[in-house]
Order: sequence, then C-alpha cells, then structure tokens
Amino acid sequence: MIREFLEKIFKSMDTVCDINIVQTEENTRVEIKGEDAAIFIGKRGESLDSLQMLTNIVVSKALDSHEKIILDIENYREKREKSLIAYAKKMAKKVIFQRRNIKLEPMNPYERRVIHYALQDDGRINTFSEGEEPNRRIVLSLKKGAFNHNRGRYSNRYENADEE
Repeated sequence: MIREFLEKIFKSMDTVCDINIVQTEENTRVEIKGEDAAIFIGKRGESLDSLQMLTNIVVSKALDSHEKIILDIENYREKREKSLIAYAKKMAKKVIFQRRNIKLEPMNPYERRVIHYALQDDGRINTFSEGEEPNRRIVLSLKKGAFNHNRGRYSNRYENADEE
C-alpha cells in the first residue's frame, strides 16, 4: 500500500525513485533514494513532512490501522538531526557567553524535540518552547546558579573542586 501510493505520486511528477520499506516494532521506515528525490524534501523538510503526513493518512484509512510511517529521503532526517544538534550546542555556548536568553527560529515538533534532547544533560542551559504553531520556537536560557560571578566560572562545573 505504501509503495503503490508513493509510486503514484512520483510518477505524476515524472520522477523515478527507489523505495525501501523497513518494518520495525515501533514504526515503518520508508527510505527513498533517487536522482530527483531531493525535490520532495522542500525547505527545512516541509515537503517531506507533508508527504509523510499524507502517506500516514492514506495508509491509515486504507488499512484501518494507525501504524506510524516515517519517510526519509536521501538520509535527510539524519543529516538534519546532526545539524540541529550542532546548532543547539552553538546557541547554548552563545547563551553562556552572553548570559542572556536566545529564541531560536520556529521549528516543527520533531525538530524542537531534537533540540531539547541535545541540551537536556547540559547543567547550564534550560530549554522551553513558547508560541503557537506554526511559529512555536525554543528559548534557551541560563540555568539559575550556573554562573558564579565571584569566580568568573561556571559553578556547576567546579562545584566539587574544593573537595578534591
């Protein structure tokens, strides 16, 4: 069902793509590759997300089930995740250096989750989302007590230095 739906779309747009479907316990991953496949990614993956949503709707209606289908084109999702993690760390450093909150660009729920996850173990940074879709964004802030003005250093990194 998934393959037939996607092949119809690709054919209607006069493109040829290879479709590889991998079934797991949690979801169905659909990996799409091809010379023209990148046109289905769109700006920041918006077209890919829309195609994924349409595929989920069509398959759910046809099979009367609600299994989650994740589409990926030319490993875009993995590459985007890596760039989001690097961006999150870069912006966290900026928050620490400037000691002020920074609002990131609006992101979809998946991308916001990647940012939150990337910074969850950083003892110096808080992350929270604000705003309404489609303009919902993450705000990065310095955790209270993360900067010790007396020492000019990050206190959570050096809390136990006196004990050693």
